Amino acid sequence: MSVQIDQIFTAAAQNIWQFLQTAGQGCYIPAYQRPYAWDYDNVDRLIEDAINGLRHIETRSNAISFLGTIIAIHDIRNVTVKPVFQSEVAPRVMTLIDGQQRISTAVMMNVALHHQIAQQQRRIENVKGEAFDWLRQQARRAQVELYNTFVIDQTTGTPEVYRYYPRVIRAFDDVWSTKGSQAEYRSPIARLVWSYINHFEARKTEVFNYKVLDDDGNHDLQHDTIVDVFRYMRNKLNQLTGKNAAKFEFPDLQQIIPNDMFMSALWAFPAPVSVKDYVTSHSDDKSYGIFSALMRSMVFHRYFNMRMALTIVTTRSEDDAFDMFEALNTTGEPLTAFETFKPKIIEAEGLAGYQETPSFKSVSRIEAYLDHFKKADDRQKATSELLIPYALSETGERLQKDLGDQRRYLRDYFDNLPSLIDKRYAVESLANMATLMRTAWTPQDAATQLEGFGTFDDETGFCFHALRALKHTIVLGALTRFYDDFRRAEGEARASKKADFAAAIRAITAFSMLWRGAFGSTENIDSIYRTIMREGLASEKILPLAHRPKQTHRPKHHELGAVSLHSLKRMLWWYLSHKFKDKDAWVKKAARTPIYSHSAVVTKFLMIVAIEVVPSVRTVLRA
Repeated sequence: MSVQIDQIFTAAAQNIWQFLQTAGQGCYIPAYQRPYAWDYDNVDRLIEDAINGLRHIETRSNAISFLGTIIAIHDIRNVTVKPVFQSEVAPRVMTLIDGQQRISTAVMMNVALHHQIAQQQRRIENVKGEAFDWLRQQARRAQVELYNTFVIDQTTGTPEVYRYYPRVIRAFDDVWSTKGSQAEYRSPIARLVWSYINHFEARKTEVFNYKVLDDDGNHDLQHDTIVDVFRYMRNKLNQLTGKNAAKFEFPDLQQIIPNDMFMSALWAFPAPVSVKDYVTSHSDDKSYGIFSALMRSMVFHRYFNMRMALTIVTTRSEDDAFDMFEALNTTGEPLTAFETFKPKIIEAEGLAGYQETPSFKSVSRIEAYLDHFKKADDRQKATSELLIPYALSETGERLQKDLGDQRRYLRDYFDNLPSLIDKRYAVESLANMATLMRTAWTPQDAATQLEGFGTFDDETGFCFHALRALKHTIVLGALTRFYDDFRRAEGEARASKKADFAAAIRAITAFSMLWRGAFGSTENIDSIYRTIMREGLASEKILPLAHRPKQTHRPKHHELGAVSLHSLKRMLWWYLSHKFKDKDAWVKKAARTPIYSHSAVVTKFLMIVAIEVVPSVRTVLRA
């Protein structure tokens, strides 16, 4: 079947104003997107790009500044909007996969520009003259243009102010509604816009000094970044358009206003003769300073919104959007598969009481491991190394390193679980694997303190450290099933489950070392562990070890995988004994294998075993 590419994604060039003022369009930030993080340097670069572009217009009327690509899902069914009142959602939802920092900053800039132009216009409201009449008219038009970039007018609301929606909101924190009893605007970006809407619609004339305080009257840390950046923006715009404009290399008004090419490039028509005359010949007028400041604000607005360009890539699905992002992204930090999975967990539990749920505790344990990795690449790698054995443990699947595959696996597996209890169990299993990785597998100290378990005895510790030194990650799926079983056990069963987990470590080590000692290489050992997890051993009627093994040849409602030390040992022994009929066969094969040239870890382990520092490996498997 042929594929219509234009039905999968579209790409269009738009300026900031075109994108933001699209009728009924709301920009939606998914919960997995990181918080707003731009700082003063980012704002400075944005303003410098605009000023540089303005200077280019003096000699090249088609000058623009390119701000990069926005990747969004046109969510026609509102499936990404959480929570939602379907009849109240913005008519056109664009879920931002990449570009939320730029879009949020553009919205903040336009709020600042709107307020500045409104304040400056008030100061010339009663000044007479054709030049001032024209400038007032343009200022009113600019305010409408700017207001429409951060506000969606739904025409009615209860109370009236709720007819206005912030253009940008964030999942779970914010809810669009024309009803005051339903609407919520708590995220930093939506809170800023909503506060300004209330300020403006109340016809307040005083300066909009934005701040957010917590219940104790202190600055709310969650909002501090946007509060600080917005204040910095306003101060920068005041300096940029005021008497020190030349310091920022803002084009000289006495040169650009009479320049018909320059003015037509921004307004599509030249400045009136009265305006040209006032700017060039009346610099000694007492209102010249405020006229010039407002004119610069208008010039900056026109370039920022009409000449700063974006490429808008629109897709119909989250998978396509992420694939597009990973293909185009070269400098950003892609979200990990777990970061995009977390909102699914919150949605399943319900936002209101999420922090009191078992899933919240499990997620906190997962994040305790992943947050240890500060660099983006390290965090991506750690997440991948966590999810690959997790998929093996849960469904017996061979999950790839591809970020898109990992996102899809978590989403599809979680969505298909039959109940909230099953979903909680799956998240807890991931948390237990993260705990195993954090407290035992990744630390380099000799005396491993596995959370909930304590210190391994000498024999078990010796085996575990050998697996870790070998970087034998394929065994983590099986080990986690036993560790998971132990963590959930209560009462008298806990001691036996603890013993089973330790014995599983020893049995797996024995098998792996004997296998690799005979062959030197891994010799399909990964496939054996995957078969144990996914299929079990049908000839011996042993169930697979994975929690919910995905088998196309099994009935849809097949039995869940079973955690059994006895079954694990039988399967490992079956593979070993079918390859080597007795001890002499193994010795003969191992004697011809230059083990040390393949693995120093395996060689050292077998040498220590051979001199009986620990019991015979073969005995461990047969026990």
